[in-house]
Amino acid sequence: MRLPLCLLLGSLTLTACGSDDPSPSQEAGRECNHPEGQIEYSAESELGYSPEALLDPLLGDHTCVWNWNDLSGRDISPANFSLPPGEASSTLRFELGAGPLLYGVDTRPGDGNGAFSGCASTAIFAPVKLELSTADGVLDDDFEFDVGLYLGKQLEGETRIDPNQLEGYAFSWVDSTWQDRGLFLSIRAENKRLAGELSQRADFQSGSLMTSTGAVTGSFTCD
Repeated sequence: MRLPLCLLLGSLTLTACGSDDPSPSQEAGRECNHPEGQIEYSAESELGYSPEALLDPLLGDHTCVWNWNDLSGRDISPANFSLPPGEASSTLRFELGAGPLLYGVDTRPGDGNGAFSGCASTAIFAPVKLELSTADGVLDDDFEFDVGLYLGKQLEGETRIDPNQLEGYAFSWVDSTWQDRGLFLSIRAENKRLAGELSQRADFQSGSLMTSTGAVTGSFTCD
């Protein structure tokens, strides 16, 4: 299942895109006036390159190294995790998904604290499909979601996944007051190399203050 397109990668959250109207900056009275539109795969963009130039070298099969992390020493928001720390070989197939490629403006506030400091740079949003498998048998599934293409030929994206897609995977926060937000798979690419991670996320509400935390349970790097 594909997620909505506007990936708010700075805050690691997702929000729905608008239609043909300018994208709001999420602060009253401020607007990012770059409308969304469709772009062809081989067309040059305002980023200085075409989607094809960034995505083509990444398409196909990759040999990766997967690491399950040791969470036993976490001082903040400790967690119970079923998988022992260690390394496993992994394979990843990266494909272009179905659907159009869109361009627009990432509408997150510029300073990360809700204060407006200008719109983020133009991004292209592309549907992709990942087939990901680890030699230890924990992970063997495919995932479809959207990634953002940014200045400097950078690629980033993430999707929430079902922990039941992983064999033998179990996670819980030691502090039961943390409200679990689920398990997320993220991917990024720079210099034609793919990498990513699995992370559990949670929130804690104390009066009007919302605190967030995360635990990276696994990560991978590819050749």
